[in-house]
Parts: sequence; C-alpha cells; structure tokens
Amino acid sequence: ESYKNSHPKAYKLGQYAMKGDNVERFLMGRQVFVVCCVFFAAKLTTIHGNSESGFLFYVPDWVQALFLETGLLACVVVVILAQLMPQIVASLYPTQFLELMVMSPAYWACIILETSGVTHICWVLA
Repeated sequence: ESYKNSHPKAYKLGQYAMKGDNVERFLMGRQVFVVCCVFFAAKLTTIHGNSESGFLFYVPDWVQALFLETGLLACVVVVILAQLMPQIVASLYPTQFLELMVMSPAYWACIILETSGVTHICWVLA
C-alpha cells in the first residue's frame, strides 16, 4: 500500500500482474518475444564476407565462420544487453522498473501474445 501514492503506475501494473496466472502468462509471452528478438538480431547482424578484403582488417576464416556468419556474437550481445541486464535491474529495483514508460506496453504485448494461443502448448506440457 505504501507504493500506491508514490509509484502509482507500478502499483497498478503490479496489482494486475498478481491476479490469477498473469505472471505465468507474462513470462511465456516475454520468452517468445525474447527468442524472436535474438533471432532477428542475429539475422540482422550476421556478416558474410565474400572475400578476404571484405573486412577492414584481417579476420581468420574460423573466426569469420564461427562468430560473424552464424550470428553467434550478436546473440551473445543481445542476450547480455536485452535480456540479462533488464532482469538484473528489475530484480534490484522492481518498483522503479515497473514505473518505466515502456513497461506497461511491454507487459500488455506479452499478455496479448500469450492470449493469441502461440504459447498454449506450454500449458499442456506443464
């Protein structure tokens, strides 16, 4: 109740999130979004060097094949910056995190995605 006046957006979102199975629904929708973002970022940042002179500096063939052409490097960067860092911030400062301007649309996007039925097979497997 102490956050009701000091952090009204966080309080309102937190109250709705704690009703029923909304936390589980949010987590399933969030995971689908994270996976899509990681694959999209990997595809977007994959570098295909057609020749040895395709880069600004010499890159060994195995580095090019393993990190640059597969998108593995981009996946690691996206996971660290877009997935792990927000989780750490949210665990340390949950009220302030819920007050962020993007949290309400992000929460509702995850709930809508889960409601669409894309993740419903998870309920059967659980």
